[in-house]
Amino acid sequence: VDQRTHRLSVEMQIKFLFFLLVSALSWHHTESARILGVFAFPGRSHWMMIDAILNELLDRGHEVTCIANYPLSRRHENYTEIRIAPIYDFWKESVKVDSIYELTDISIHRMLVDFLYSLGLETAEHAFKRENVRHFLKNDKSRFDLILAEQFYQESFLMLAHKYRAPVVTVGTFGFAQYMGPLMGMMNMWSHVPHEFLPYTDRMSFWQRMYNSATSAYELLLRSFYY
Repeated sequence: VDQRTHRLSVEMQIKFLFFLLVSALSWHHTESARILGVFAFPGRSHWMMIDAILNELLDRGHEVTCIANYPLSRRHENYTEIRIAPIYDFWKESVKVDSIYELTDISIHRMLVDFLYSLGLETAEHAFKRENVRHFLKNDKSRFDLILAEQFYQESFLMLAHKYRAPVVTVGTFGFAQYMGPLMGMMNMWSHVPHEFLPYTDRMSFWQRMYNSATSAYELLLRSFYY
């Protein structure tokens, strides 16, 4: 009888520990975060990817407040929208070409200075000047666990990490660019990592490595002293 009682006691203890483990895992699985999303670039193609990310976060129970140009494709009770309106017409205001196909023929200097740099600065400035965005940034006293921000030459919004004392997760809609390496603490070896605007792979000849390094150094100088 004593052995059977002892065995039942052990089984009950195991079941109880298993119940505690499952409960702990379930609690962690349903733990939600308060997230501030910042997506100032008014590109519809960029928003398609961001829309999918935000919908998934909301489906998982997270609470999201978002500064954006476009509405979500689905409605969520735990979503707060701060709309950038009117949408900045960057093709008319920022892009200094008559056709998108001209971008394949312009120099790297023009691509950076006349297109990407001006595009990033002007779209960020446009967002900051919207009255609802200004009111939110000035008066909001919310607590956020995370800042989710696109990195497409709108670095000014990273200051929200200091305002809310929250970590930043960046969303790259541009692919990998040379300037992103230092932002993420990575070393971009110019002799091995091809510049995003050059038609090279990681298997470059000596002269290609030289040209790739010179191009990357030139962009670094532009970002440091011009942009």
